[in-house]
Amino acid sequence: MFTIQFDESILNDIENKFIEFPEQAPRALANALNRVSTMSKTRMVRNATKTYTVKYADLLSGLTMKRANPGKLMAEINSNGSYLGLDHFQLNPSTRTGRTSVTATVKNGNGIMLNDRTFIAYNDGHLGAFEREGSGRLPIKRKYGPSAPQMLGPTTWLPDLDEFMSQKLNERFEHELNRLLSM
Repeated sequence: MFTIQFDESILNDIENKFIEFPEQAPRALANALNRVSTMSKTRMVRNATKTYTVKYADLLSGLTMKRANPGKLMAEINSNGSYLGLDHFQLNPSTRTGRTSVTATVKNGNGIMLNDRTFIAYNDGHLGAFEREGSGRLPIKRKYGPSAPQMLGPTTWLPDLDEFMSQKLNERFEHELNRLLSM
């Protein structure tokens, strides 16, 4: 979870400067926070898709954003979700074939040959990589990769993302304030 917060003492200084329109400063800040949160969400997903072979939409579907408003100047981005099946990543072969070995590429450039017991099948209408649990035909067990929060949460991206959010928040706040005061 990433939280963007703004110091209220700075907000009071801004309200004093714009004494004619004191209600416009919180509105401008809320708009700026919401825009920066959306931009940060996009940047997080792009960073993850550079590392992992997962689809953009699969990561984006697990992200939720709580928007800021003038009364509550805080925006949150949360990621939740369960483990993604290997069919959400690069899986070769991607359809059912005969007795061919199955490889999965979860991280870019790191293809993994799965064991000989792994095969491509449909289970409950979902295509995926499966493995037999016993010596019989059934039951079969689906193979999984990492979850969306695991892919979005590496701490190596945090300094870059923090710098990006700080820079964009200043730019967007100035833009939103000018926009609201010109109305």
